[in-house]
Amino acid sequence: PTCGFHLTSQKIARVHNCFGKQNFPPYLPLKPLSLSMIGSESSTISITNPNPDKAAAMGCRDWPQQSKRVNFVETCQTDQSLTRYVLDGTGSLEIVNPNSTTKTRKTRLNPGTLIEVEGPLELTWKIDDEMIILTPGFEQGGSFVAVIVAMVAICGALIAGIGT
Repeated sequence: PTCGFHLTSQKIARVHNCFGKQNFPPYLPLKPLSLSMIGSESSTISITNPNPDKAAAMGCRDWPQQSKRVNFVETCQTDQSLTRYVLDGTGSLEIVNPNSTTKTRKTRLNPGTLIEVEGPLELTWKIDDEMIILTPGFEQGGSFVAVIVAMVAICGALIAGIGT
């Protein structure tokens, strides 16, 4: 083999030993594509437009939805990941690492856009008119608790109404 490396089907770089009898590890894993920011913090950003079949296979259509009419900001903490799928509507998204002002990513959002990020990041959503955003689950515990409390209250009111 010649000096250097090549990619195998497992996405692993095989390094050929070009330095005589020195032993180097034969395989070095490739790091995932990431948007590295200044400082020790790094973030990963993936913005894709999967076709409807791929989106359905991911289960996107079954995720809870949020309807947004006004601009808003989301914060993704260090080692936290967020996934969002734009079902309907248009707008734009600006992604910034709060620990660095040198790297910013801006993108246009249309139906079918899938956003996957790992923090630390700040996401500024600018909504054109109305946007329906799907998430893989209740990531905000307060929203989930509010839904549960409301369901219990409604069931309690129905039971109390039947008893009288």
